[in-house]
Amino acid sequence: MKFVRLVVGTAVVGLVALAALAACGGDSGGGPGGAGSDEAYVRAVCGAFAKFEEDFTKLLSDPEALSDEDALTEKFAGVYRTFVDSVAKARPPADVREYHDAFVSQLRTSLDAAEKGDLESAFAESSDLPAPPQDVQDRLQKVADGIEECRDLSIFGQ
Repeated sequence: MKFVRLVVGTAVVGLVALAALAACGGDSGGGPGGAGSDEAYVRAVCGAFAKFEEDFTKLLSDPEALSDEDALTEKFAGVYRTFVDSVAKARPPADVREYHDAFVSQLRTSLDAAEKGDLESAFAESSDLPAPPQDVQDRLQKVADGIEECRDLSIFGQ
């Protein structure tokens, strides 16, 4: 049970910190210069966080996974990989591209640690990302306010 608390604690703390910087992340596969619209980007990022929350909650309610630390770590890494891949596919607006790329790079680093079973360090360095300018955070949060998938997430600056 101590391990379960460690998994939950490190994942929650790490993802809260990462969520606060969600407008910062990305993957070069989103097209040249980040050609996504604010709404499409916000939907993609919120959708990734909402799906992660759903999958993580489901994992924590699986008695079989909770009874085996190795299985729990492995299943968590799978859930986390799905999340990271989803965020990486988001196409940021051009003025968000740099932050998005930094965010996805940080996610991939933490994913590597999680896949090696090192959940504690997977989320230890999640607060060193630069934040996008406040006006960009405000603009994305305004878009998020009107999107169902974003409700209760507050990941773009609020």
